Amino acid sequence: MLGALLDADITPIGREMLRLPMHPLYSRMLIEASQRGCVPDVALCAALVSGSDFLTRLNRDDAQTTSTRERFADSEETDFITLMRAHRAKGRPARA
Repeated sequence: MLGALLDADITPIGREMLRLPMHPLYSRMLIEASQRGCVPDVALCAALVSGSDFLTRLNRDDAQTTSTRERFADSEETDFITLMRAHRAKGRPARA
């Protein structure tokens, strides 16, 4: 489905995918992004969905963690949108 194989043979895309040490889905996303000129955006998306949620800590009952998550969350949005909003806000001072 990713275009890495044709019958039992590896394709040129498959060879490119092998050079990237990550899940095949993410390597395919990055290869396609390089052809479309949007690697930074796709790399960010892949990082946000493949890693652990950077808004949580081991202690999920921590008030600061809850407050931080609520600052970026909207009950109508997905966790991905919440993570994107938090990533975009990095480096900006926190609102009181």
